[in-house]
Amino acid sequence: MATVDKKIIANSERNPGVKDIDDIRKFGQRVGRRFSRFAFPDEVVPWLRPLQSIAESKALKESSPIGWALQQVASLRLLCANEWESAPYSLTLCVVLEPGVLPPFPSDVDVPPASDKVSRWLYAADGSTLARKHGEIAQLLQKETDRSLTASDRYWLWSALAEAWAKLCVAPEASAPEVLNAVEGGAFWSEVMSTEEFSFEQFRHSEEIDLDHLSSPLPM
Repeated sequence: MATVDKKIIANSERNPGVKDIDDIRKFGQRVGRRFSRFAFPDEVVPWLRPLQSIAESKALKESSPIGWALQQVASLRLLCANEWESAPYSLTLCVVLEPGVLPPFPSDVDVPPASDKVSRWLYAADGSTLARKHGEIAQLLQKETDRSLTASDRYWLWSALAEAWAKLCVAPEASAPEVLNAVEGGAFWSEVMSTEEFSFEQFRHSEEIDLDHLSSPLPM
């Protein structure tokens, strides 16, 4: 947003950019987002910077694995278990995917485990430590979307990608003590779900990570 001299406006030809109901809705949401966005605590903002940098550099590069993956994301939200009352905050990165991205599974049964091949590729020997970076996971998802991956493999790869993005959220080592101690356990949790699964209750208790309009960094 910027101030523009009326003389410039008067001499410009109007070119409508909002043409239908869907455009009107999106435009209203984006303008409203600018004024209603949640102000994350100053000490949490540096933790979000790495994720912001990745999104800013890759979001428009739809052919790149990360750019492709970000196009599948409807919203990135941050859930705070203690409602932002006081630090340290217990934070979960909620990666909410567009409809149809996650394979559907019955709500009353557990998601089947990933295949041995994908599990061995994703995790270290202990079976729980993520061994792949977010770019590698996104590349496999993009490459194999309609090929050899089973539904459970796709689900767990998306879950691993959410975990990898959460692991990016780390404050710089030289940060002030109040920043370094702002997040409980020194790390974000992660959760992946579709827009159909994301409940209104989760919406009420989480805040959108507006990657375009994060607060400015703390003064040095």
